[in-house]
Amino acid sequence: MFLAVADTIVKAHTILRDMMERPNGGFDWSLTHNSPFELSKLALMDFPHTPQDRASTNLTITHRNANDTTTSQTVNSVTSYKYLGVLFDLKLRWTAHCTKVTASATLICTLPL
Repeated sequence: MFLAVADTIVKAHTILRDMMERPNGGFDWSLTHNSPFELSKLALMDFPHTPQDRASTNLTITHRNANDTTTSQTVNSVTSYKYLGVLFDLKLRWTAHCTKVTASATLICTLPL
C-alpha cells in the first residue's frame, strides 16, 4: 500500500507515480525483494478533502522491464476497496464494512452445528 497526502488529488497522483517509478521506488523494490507487483491488481482510491476536489481520474504508471522496455499500466480509481479485511469507501464511512460483517455474522449464527 502506498499513501500520498497532498493539497489536491492531482498532486497526490503525481506523488504516487513518483513513488512507484523513481529509482529505488516501488517497482525497483519489488524486483530486489523478489516480490513483483501484479499490475492488473493495483487499485487507486482517493479521499478528497473538499467537494471541489472530488473528480478522480485513473492513474497511469510506467514500469521499466528487465529488457529495458517499458510497460504502461492504468490503475483504475475505485469507490471502495478491501484492504486487510477492512472495506474502505471514499468518505471513510464504515457502512459497507458493517453491512458485510453483519451479513457474515448472521450467516454463521444460522448454520447448523
